[in-house]
Amino acid sequence: MKTKRLFFILVITFISSLFSFAQTGGKDKASQNPTKSNQQAVKSSPAYAELLLRRTELAAQVEDMQVDYTEDYPKLKESRYE
Repeated sequence: MKTKRLFFILVITFISSLFSFAQTGGKDKASQNPTKSNQQAVKSSPAYAELLLRRTELAAQVEDMQVDYTEDYPKLKESRYE
């Protein structure tokens, strides 16, 4: 399951980079100011939004499970790790 999720994230990242490349006409804006433009490109990508959403979902799951289960519960450990 983790492999499928990782593959999905990689595919989304690849597709978003292709769209970004197509929108810029192949010109590399990162060469002008690499740090700032790279950060903006990453934060505006659909993959970044998907990761933020997943992180929020996992945090909510952990909070919910902490009410009912101990720290040794396997699903709680897995959610914390992920």
